[in-house]
Amino acid sequence: MTKKKDTDNRQININDGNYAESIGRDYVHINAYYNSSRKEAVFPTVCKNQEGLTEYLENITNKLKQKFGFIEFTQNIIDGNNTIRFLARKANFDMSVGLIPMRGEAFLIFSEFAEMNFAALKAYSNQCLNYAKTQANYSTVGNAFYNFKIPNNLCFAVAIVDEIDDQTRKNVQKINPLRDKLDALWYEIPIIYELNNQELYFYEKPLDWKDMFTGEIAWKEIREIIQQSLLLKG
Repeated sequence: MTKKKDTDNRQININDGNYAESIGRDYVHINAYYNSSRKEAVFPTVCKNQEGLTEYLENITNKLKQKFGFIEFTQNIIDGNNTIRFLARKANFDMSVGLIPMRGEAFLIFSEFAEMNFAALKAYSNQCLNYAKTQANYSTVGNAFYNFKIPNNLCFAVAIVDEIDDQTRKNVQKINPLRDKLDALWYEIPIIYELNNQELYFYEKPLDWKDMFTGEIAWKEIREIIQQSLLLKG
């Protein structure tokens, strides 16, 4: 029996161009391709519910502007082999962990996926964090100290998909992302937005007593930020 490779790659031609489809055990991610006639990168649609996707991103943009003062928004970014559909970024983003004031940069990164499970979400979230670190302005660390605040950055990795299975929903809501690793300057926050049901899935509450001592004070504030900025309803 031939052992199946973890990942296969293939080139698919579309409209005088091609894109690379990376097929792994956990997810399928479709990259941008180059249109030779127009001499520009083309970003294929992955989710079927494009109307819902457009409505969601427009709604979120307005919320981020009005409630949190975001002014920096970027669409269609190529990051190595990955495509970022939409990026919102804000310097000097303030939050509190308990009674401790914190300040840093906030990155909200949105990408489309044909399907998604928990293992793939963790991989995607880690990719988003690595990208955010390459873009971060670390002078904000000094700015935070200057204003008597603790430096801390946020990376919200939002995977947009038409629909997910029940087990993935449960895992995202119950498994603490901070349980596996901690970063002194960053909070890594994996999220799934399900287009067909207009539902957002993220870590909602501690699963056991260990999670009560693994970033739960910070998570209370982070959940408030998610609910105010990333929910379509309300």
